[in-house]
Amino acid sequence: MEEENTRSMEEIKLLAGLFQNILQNCKNLHPVVGEFIVQTSKLESQLRGITKTLAGVLDTFQAIAVRASSSNGSCKDIGECLSQVYVHNKALETHINNINNALCTGLNNSLKSKSEEFRKN
Repeated sequence: MEEENTRSMEEIKLLAGLFQNILQNCKNLHPVVGEFIVQTSKLESQLRGITKTLAGVLDTFQAIAVRASSSNGSCKDIGECLSQVYVHNKALETHINNINNALCTGLNNSLKSKSEEFRKN
């Protein structure tokens, strides 16, 4: 999973570099780039909300898994399975967070700064 995160981060950084090259080569793209920045900011905000909601759901799910694991009989086995499901979904939450951070820092912030530089020139 960590290799995928590293690979995703590298791909996003590469994408940010490509966008910077496009900005430098095509200065007349200001309106479109501005719209792209607005839309990626909206995506970033929505991903942040999804992450918070997913974290709440997973915390509640973990509480169910812990209670099931603490009980007697077959519920104990079910609790262990639920705990495994929790761990896998927690990794999904981490992956969404990594994508959102890369989108914010790797792409959106660099585009905003480059866009501001081109407006000044």
